[in-house]
Amino acid sequence: MSSPGQYAWIDQQTGRRRPATIQDARDAIRLGDALENITIVGAMAQPESISQAHRDVALTAELVKGMVREIDRIVELAMRE
Repeated sequence: MSSPGQYAWIDQQTGRRRPATIQDARDAIRLGDALENITIVGAMAQPESISQAHRDVALTAELVKGMVREIDRIVELAMRE
C-alpha cells in the first residue's frame, strides 16, 4: 500500500490532530532513511504551508536532501559504470 503523505499528524505534546508541516516531512524522511528494512522512502507528509501546485517539487527536493543512504547507493552504482 502507498500513500502520498498525511495531511494531518497527531502532535506529541498535545495529543491533538494538526496540519502536517515541512519539518514533519523532513523528520519522517530522516527516520525512513535510517531504518534498515526500508528501501524506498516517501515524503510521508503533505505540508499545508506549501501550495498544492508546488508541493510535489518541494517534497522531492526534501527527499533528495534527506536521503543520505539512497544517495550514497546511487553514487556508488554510478561509479561502477
